[in-house]
Amino acid sequence: MDIKILSTGRQFFQVDNTTAAILLEMFPAAIERVNPKPASAPPAAPQWGIGTGTSGFVYIFHKVGGQTTTYSGLPDKAADGFKVRRWSGEKQDYVFEGPEPPQNILEQYRQQWAPHNAGE
Repeated sequence: MDIKILSTGRQFFQVDNTTAAILLEMFPAAIERVNPKPASAPPAAPQWGIGTGTSGFVYIFHKVGGQTTTYSGLPDKAADGFKVRRWSGEKQDYVFEGPEPPQNILEQYRQQWAPHNAGE
């Protein structure tokens, strides 16, 4: 880490990270970090959409960060297709939690969906 003494303007390069952190903590008005860490980008907003698989079946996708989950079941159950079951100690029972696709995505899916398995 590189630091700067504010009273003299003198800079010290490649100071050990632990030592620099201690100095910055002890003397915040006298020392500053020269190369502050860049601010992290805000997380991307979740993205919903409709996709088509290679065999022609339609599915709903949900992207959050680098993770994508999909649902390709019955349209009547699509609203709950991205929810997971977890135990609630407060309710002493299982609860279903998770995102729900927007209504326009559910409607598009309902219109485009066709059974892709014999059991559906």
